Amino acid sequence: MTLFNKCIRKLGNQCVVMSEEKSVEIFEDLQKEIPFTFYGRVDWDNFIQNAQFNWGEIPIDQRVFILWDNAMHPERKYKEIN
Repeated sequence: MTLFNKCIRKLGNQCVVMSEEKSVEIFEDLQKEIPFTFYGRVDWDNFIQNAQFNWGEIPIDQRVFILWDNAMHPERKYKEIN
């Protein structure tokens, strides 16, 4: 079982793997808001909104997208948690 499959299994029925088209759309929207390096990491040095926050303060009733990229599976996969 791959790490991706383990993640999906652990998230349970609330986890939805988005289509490739929807994944690309979400990633493109994210790139409009957050700068990335050429190798795909958040470019924190150029991220103006870089701020300290408490992870415990993030509301869990919101939709969350987990960006998943693996060299063995080049298509981007996202999970939508409701």
